[in-house]
Amino acid sequence: MRGPGHWSICSGDIERTAAAERIELERRERAFRGGHLPLIAKDRPVLLVDDGAATGATMRAAVRAAHKLNAKKVIVALPVASMEAYELLRNEADQVVCLGAPIGFYAVGQWYEEFTQTTDEEVTDLLARANSIAKFFALHLNATQPQRAPAPGSKR
Repeated sequence: MRGPGHWSICSGDIERTAAAERIELERRERAFRGGHLPLIAKDRPVLLVDDGAATGATMRAAVRAAHKLNAKKVIVALPVASMEAYELLRNEADQVVCLGAPIGFYAVGQWYEEFTQTTDEEVTDLLARANSIAKFFALHLNATQPQRAPAPGSKR
């Protein structure tokens, strides 16, 4: 395959990169789930939030995954997005809430004073805190706790 500047990529390179990325995704899923089973989205509203969308490709994948899980409604919330990403997501999600799609958008980071990568440790800490808050509301306010998918091989 030839690209700009006459570089080439062979199918073996693509396959090796895809395999490495799959391994990394599986590692992150194990780390971020912390032993919890997936949440059940069927017949429930799903709110997807991100720090912004440049191309919209990642959020589009999340929207499609939520629809595939038969979510009742899929809502996307973004502080900023390119106009192209905003339009793309409007055609995929049931609702998009975006504070701005400014002219001259070229990257999400340009709209933040500080835009550093979130570490795995920060993500796992935030997820643990969110889980504790959900348990608190379920216990003290008679709210419904998110349902989890059954463990593989178990009967429900």
